[in-house]
Amino acid sequence: MRKNVKHFLLLAIVTIFSIDAFTQTKIIKGNVTNKITSEEIPAVSITVKGSGEGTYTDENGAFSLDTKGSLPLTLVVSSIGYEEQEVPVKDAASFVTVLLEPASTLGQEVVVAATRTPSRILESP
Repeated sequence: MRKNVKHFLLLAIVTIFSIDAFTQTKIIKGNVTNKITSEEIPAVSITVKGSGEGTYTDENGAFSLDTKGSLPLTLVVSSIGYEEQEVPVKDAASFVTVLLEPASTLGQEVVVAATRTPSRILESP
């Protein structure tokens, strides 16, 4: 009976350590800058493609992302006013540098006209 308890405890300890080993997180660090001006871009969204994991850059354009995903993985980098970019990451130890290109979003012409005609006249009978 004591032998069975010892085996069970040994099995439980090995299982706990093996689960912990498989769920280790990887820390991916990097920086996001403007491709044209080389300025750091704050508040850029960085997410792991196909996952809910993500983070934002700080005021210096730096980020640190903790992920449980297996390498290699793809980071989706996006911000208002910039083109969305996908960056492959093969090694968590390497520093990721992302150069975002500004997007030009031109809208269609908008014509604003003012009139003093009361709105009741414009209604049909």
